[in-house]
Amino acid sequence: MAPRDDTAICVRRYGLLAPLDWDEAGEAQMRAMRRLWNRLVEIEQAHRQAVAALTGAEQEVQAAEERLARLADRRETLIAERKARRKAARSRAPTPDLDEQIAALKPLIAEAAAATKAARQAARARLRPRLARLEAERTARVKYADHYLADLAEPIPERLVALEADYQQQLAAALAEDAELAAARDALASLVAERRRTEDAAERAALDETIRSRRRVISLTKRQRKAALKQRLATLAAEIKAIPLPESPVFWANANAVRQDFERARDGALKRGGELRFRAWRGEGRLVNQIPGGGITVGEFLSAGHAQVRLGADPLGERTMSRHGRTIRSGGRHAGRRHALCVTVHSAGRGTRHMASLPILMHRPLPTDGTLKEVTVTRRKVASDDRWHAVFLTRVPARPPASRAGKPILAVNCGWRRLDEGLRVATVLASNRGLVEYVVLPEAILEGHERLREWQSERDKALIESVAWLRSLAPVMAKAPAELAEAYARFLRTPRPSPRSVARIALAWRAHQGWRSEDWRTIEDIRRADKRLWVQIEHARAKLIGRRRDLYRCVARRLAGMAGEIVVDAADWAALARRSSPDGTENPLWQGARRNRQIAAVGELITYIREAAGKLGVPVVAHDGPATWRCHRCGHEIEKRRPAELYQFCGHCDPDHVHPIDQDENAVRVMAAE
Repeated sequence: MAPRDDTAICVRRYGLLAPLDWDEAGEAQMRAMRRLWNRLVEIEQAHRQAVAALTGAEQEVQAAEERLARLADRRETLIAERKARRKAARSRAPTPDLDEQIAALKPLIAEAAAATKAARQAARARLRPRLARLEAERTARVKYADHYLADLAEPIPERLVALEADYQQQLAAALAEDAELAAARDALASLVAERRRTEDAAERAALDETIRSRRRVISLTKRQRKAALKQRLATLAAEIKAIPLPESPVFWANANAVRQDFERARDGALKRGGELRFRAWRGEGRLVNQIPGGGITVGEFLSAGHAQVRLGADPLGERTMSRHGRTIRSGGRHAGRRHALCVTVHSAGRGTRHMASLPILMHRPLPTDGTLKEVTVTRRKVASDDRWHAVFLTRVPARPPASRAGKPILAVNCGWRRLDEGLRVATVLASNRGLVEYVVLPEAILEGHERLREWQSERDKALIESVAWLRSLAPVMAKAPAELAEAYARFLRTPRPSPRSVARIALAWRAHQGWRSEDWRTIEDIRRADKRLWVQIEHARAKLIGRRRDLYRCVARRLAGMAGEIVVDAADWAALARRSSPDGTENPLWQGARRNRQIAAVGELITYIREAAGKLGVPVVAHDGPATWRCHRCGHEIEKRRPAELYQFCGHCDPDHVHPIDQDENAVRVMAAE
């Protein structure tokens, strides 16, 4: 939701306790939203197949795709052979012959990919009308997908799709025509301005006639287009409305939220060349309440609320609220802050509204001058526990940005480096000061992640032992009860059994405890021990992530408050996360550095810096030039002798190697100088 020039978006997040009246309707709503996402992914896959079939029928595209496929198959064969050799050697054995062939294929694949892209673009230009029709049909299916979610529901009627596609295409054409009218009005404004500057009477008379003629043409054209458009769209709208629709199991605000998320994800996937994925049901979901009519003021919400969402009285009275092990007693600083947040789960019309109530502690007030636009209640899973929170989205009057005059330019170089005091994740330099400062994750967080590794290793070893024991039961499991035998057969079919596979057998065995009771007690003990360890790991991980998030947010807020401009490095952190590039080149990042990358999450720090800077009106500039390996003293390139070492030497201005250069400090000074 983009703010207007005179307003800004304010977001408030509050923790919630579990709902007081949660029932199957809430679960059904969240499941329906997940089904809607998966249905939209199906529509997108079918659309891409139709587009590929249409453009792929062109001879130039076929020839380019065949050449690219041959090269890609050759590369995949070489990569598979390299993996097989290393698997046989049980180590990362050197394969120079295969590496050389894979590297030789890289420019050929790049050339073939560019040729294929050009051929597809040319085909799309020739097939633009037909592709526009496919896009209109896709949009129509997305619009009505929530009405056809039932397992046995009929597909979306093709007539409905065709009518809606006609409507969308004519509307798009009307918008294009409106753009042409806007261009004509701009040209008219230019003529009027030219007339004001002209002093010659004859030229002014000629311009007057031209202006009057242009105005008559624009007015007539505008009336004609409006009349024709109104008649065409009214007919289509009536035909669309005449087609009966099944009742949607998804509340309209929830359906809108899923469609908006889907379109954003689709735009990103199209830009990156990726695929949208189906989402399995894991017990997570959200409820979205969009306030129609432009929203309500925060004062109205706090006093009377809205039909969709409101605040009720403290549902726990004099009792205490317990959240994640913390006890919050009534009275004191929490007096007047405890409420029941009542949100709409589903509504199919007047008198059918179903709501849920969740205890909320509003630790910070909503902006009193804001307009409440949306309230979202989200449920997340931490191991087997539910975590609830609410997000209030309000629109507030834009405040003039504070003066940045006299404030320095901050250069922020992100990375990760293990030091004695912790994990360095960023180096900061202010333009008005020569000293640098560092953002360091403390040793306690690193020790916590090391414990996570130890616990996970313990869990993996227990899984290996339990899988081996279960497979040894194959002869006797042939005589197991039907339900247990089916679960065991599914376990045997799994190439790489997980703890979930073992737990599935234990749960199926629970209904038949009398059959081989000793083995049942054994697998039940295995399941319980694994669950305890799983819960311990997930809760510890959530705490570590929360500590890192709080540290990064505080750092970002402090940097944004002291800066007139912030310069960050434009590194591709997603590429550093990949084990190999799409062309088969292996990522040289060693395993220890890759693990530290996950702990550091420097992309998260950059995101918080951008968010904090945006709130204060501080510009953020991306530095995409060389920095780490260019000497800040003389500007010459530093020889990469031992890239993993922190301190380097410049062979140009320090030939005797007596003045070591900190890599991170050097990079941030280069960024600040530019």
